[in-house]
Amino acid sequence: MGENQTVRDWLEQFYGDEISGESRCAIWTKEHKKHKWCDTLERATEAALETVDRDTYFSMGVFPKGVTRRTKDNVMGIFGVWLDVDTGDKDNGQEYLKDVPTAIEWVMDALAGKWTHIVHSGGGLHVYLMFDEPFWIESDKDRLKAERAVRAYWSWANNACPKTIDPLTDLSRIMRLPGTMNTRSGAICHIVETATVTVSISDLIETLPHVVLPESGQVAGLDGDVDVSLLKDRIALMMTADTTFAETWQRKRRFSDQSPSGYCLSIANQLCSAGLNNTEIMVALQMWRASQVDAKEKPDEWYQVTIGKARSAIIPERFDAKLTAAVLETDDEAKAEVVAEVFGAPLKRFIKRVTPEYKGHEETVVYTMEFEGGKLQIPGTDSLMRQQSMRHRMFEKVGVVLKTMKAPQYD
Repeated sequence: MGENQTVRDWLEQFYGDEISGESRCAIWTKEHKKHKWCDTLERATEAALETVDRDTYFSMGVFPKGVTRRTKDNVMGIFGVWLDVDTGDKDNGQEYLKDVPTAIEWVMDALAGKWTHIVHSGGGLHVYLMFDEPFWIESDKDRLKAERAVRAYWSWANNACPKTIDPLTDLSRIMRLPGTMNTRSGAICHIVETATVTVSISDLIETLPHVVLPESGQVAGLDGDVDVSLLKDRIALMMTADTTFAETWQRKRRFSDQSPSGYCLSIANQLCSAGLNNTEIMVALQMWRASQVDAKEKPDEWYQVTIGKARSAIIPERFDAKLTAAVLETDDEAKAEVVAEVFGAPLKRFIKRVTPEYKGHEETVVYTMEFEGGKLQIPGTDSLMRQQSMRHRMFEKVGVVLKTMKAPQYD
């Protein structure tokens, strides 16, 4: 079966005849990073086929006429529940099933009787359990019911899985469209297995473990629930306490990249350093982008990539502690050895510069360490280390150096 027919057949199987003038699905492409809102199956198929050889996604729900943003609050109906079962090694601290054959075997065994379609996404599996009829969201109570069904299905599957299944449970979720190309792996997203299993949303909720959803004003995400009101208060406090963060949030800094994306990366970096989790940072970035007239909406995947880049640029706490110990080490040779071990690279040259006490100013010590990949300068007095702001700046400086050096690897 050709990709064109696969795309059409899949959309028809998934949405049935429920795409109309009053309900639209979203086709999103990674290349253009824009939604194509489609009010007929034919238009959805045409939109998908325009980028069939590139990364193309479709929405799990449908949206009312006139909507231009894809959010969980404007989904008007869903057709089933879903899982994104990643496989292999990922650079995000999570452990997944080792490969696609292992994942297929696990799904067919552990999730027997609770899946309708198994799709090879090109890098992992997408699993769908379809409802026997669409579930229309006409009230807040309906929305909570839909959210509970999607989250309960993930919770049940994740508890059954020996590894991690990411909780991608937002009602506005998009997934790779079967029949289109995954450009990262070079594979076609395609259907592996289809069963004649469907379920009513009420029966599904009754048969799966109960899940507690966050109260209104909270967001459920990868790292737990986020209280949006508290998050706003925390950002306000950070702006008061940290001029650099305030200028970044207010878009006043002179970056070489003045685009919204450039500022988002810097904001994410600072929020990572402040200890916020991934979901808190994603919600903060979404709030910030919504306040910028030139910032277009982005899918969840874009935020995940941005946060991943930010986390790779900061220094983990263990690295922070080791480097602090190196700075406080009194023996210069031992200090050099510790820093070389932290960076995983031999030193080319180690220089200690002392500025004597002068006119009331304290003596200062700066250690310069030259590696193959760049230089590292560390202030060396106890008084500087006791000043939290100076300590933060010191590690910011190290972070800049790390961009030209290989960051240390951890177990």
